[in-house]
Amino acid sequence: MAARARRLAEAPRRYLVELNRLDAGWAALQQTAARARRTVEELRADGRPIRFLRSVYVPEDDACFLLYEAPSEALVREALEKAGLASGGMATTVGADAPLVEAWAEDVGG
Repeated sequence: MAARARRLAEAPRRYLVELNRLDAGWAALQQTAARARRTVEELRADGRPIRFLRSVYVPEDDACFLLYEAPSEALVREALEKAGLASGGMATTVGADAPLVEAWAEDVGG
């Protein structure tokens, strides 16, 4: 039991980040995702264990999300700051198979 708890604690977590509306509009999503990806590549080159997984645009809600994998929220926040991106909210899940939508709803009180 303790070994399983330790593995869960050490496992990378996925972080779903909602971006604040971009000043240049949502048409800039590809540039924003590229900037996020470059920043993560720089952090990884420095030996930091973070991955940028994907960006998601939801036109019905005019919302943009970025999905990261990292050992801590602090590392994701560092990547966002370094990329010059403002977060409107962040949800976390434990491990790769946890349902992101449910975790997001719980985090924002939905």
